[in-house]
Amino acid sequence: MKIAGVLGDDAFTGGAHDLLMAVYKDTTRPIEQRMDAAKAAIGYERPRLAAVNANVQGGLTLEQLVLGSMAERASYAGRE
Repeated sequence: MKIAGVLGDDAFTGGAHDLLMAVYKDTTRPIEQRMDAAKAAIGYERPRLAAVNANVQGGLTLEQLVLGSMAERASYAGRE
């Protein structure tokens, strides 16, 4: 209420994210302001990608996988 009293009709009535969106979508503002607002808002608009443990344990090497794939393709080609 104090802010609205100081700003009067110019007081923003939305939430923080709404304000950030209004700033980064406002093409009359300097690009630096818009970029700062976009950086602050992105975490609430798009989820961050989670880290994935890609430690694969197995007995096949890349060479074995490629050779196996080539053999499968050859067997399919022989069926035609």
